[in-house]
Amino acid sequence: LTYCKNGFWIPPVGICQPITETRIIDSCKPLNFPSNGKVYYIYNNYTKDYQVGTTAVLVCNKGFRLEGEATLICDENGWTPHDGFGNCVSADDNFRNFHKYS
Repeated sequence: LTYCKNGFWIPPVGICQPITETRIIDSCKPLNFPSNGKVYYIYNNYTKDYQVGTTAVLVCNKGFRLEGEATLICDENGWTPHDGFGNCVSADDNFRNFHKYS
């Protein structure tokens, strides 16, 4: 049982301190442009670039196809998924490998 006596808690309660372990952000850093592709951003609103809620979409150049993630979302912990975008690889690679093993 905890109670207040003469302006003090009995027994004494702890002291509240800010939690510093968790990094909370309101925006993400701009992404590097991948090889053989372009990044397009869909903003949550126009008050700040790359703010939480922004979606980044990777579109591969003509003649290239995507292997991996095409979309990242900026949240309180940075860009998610944290592994980043996939890679834009030559579309011809798939054609060559198909004929090599057929």
